[in-house]
Amino acid sequence: MMMRFYLLIGLWAGIVVYGLSGCGSQKGPETQATVSDSIIPDTIIDVEIAEDEDTVEDYLSWADIPDGEEVVRLDFEKWLVIMNHIKGNYWSRPTAKMLANAGLEVLLESDTIDDGIKAVDFRYGRQMKRVTDSAGEQQFTYGGDHAVVFMVDAYTSSGAEILFRSPADLKDFVQQAINRGVVELPGDGFIVCDKPMGKGIHKLRKMYDYTETKKGAYKERYYLYPAYNPEEEWQRCEVSLDFLRHRIDIEK
Repeated sequence: MMMRFYLLIGLWAGIVVYGLSGCGSQKGPETQATVSDSIIPDTIIDVEIAEDEDTVEDYLSWADIPDGEEVVRLDFEKWLVIMNHIKGNYWSRPTAKMLANAGLEVLLESDTIDDGIKAVDFRYGRQMKRVTDSAGEQQFTYGGDHAVVFMVDAYTSSGAEILFRSPADLKDFVQQAINRGVVELPGDGFIVCDKPMGKGIHKLRKMYDYTETKKGAYKERYYLYPAYNPEEEWQRCEVSLDFLRHRIDIEK
């Protein structure tokens, strides 16, 4: 699935990572919805984030982001409420209260049923503003140094991504996740589980087969892959949503 989002500023080139199956096999209400009223009708807010392997090696660890910069927090727990609601309720739109609690607003919400498969394209943000380009079309650009865009896509596969205008905001977001407790993954990634496991980056002791439902203290919920490139205008945190159905134990 190609991530799509029109901005007047340029987004970096990067590889978007998704699983192989998402909501295609799920059953849900046979309803259709169109783009939110908060979006100008007939306006597509869409940009392709192209693949470019030459840029991958330029990414650094989120831990390399300098300390001491101003932070405008995207609260991890409040974001988690939104993400859990979307993922756990057949790709449902979050409530206005959930978004307001996290300081986000709707940029785009589109969800349709296509031959029994739900197609979802959600975009939420803060410090974003609509502008009219030279062709008279409505598009978005950032409206502040701490702008954020949170994107969720689902069809036959699913995935999410958070874009941070400020590197310090990305680092703070990851540190909040660590304070809740995460399990380390190869390549500077983390497993977020169904419940807090205590502050820190924990090592995986055992991952059980997904059929072993009575084993393991924790259940996979999301994988986070934060990445930092000081040369880019936006920093990213990819969120894996597919195939996360294992139970795990951690080293004490």
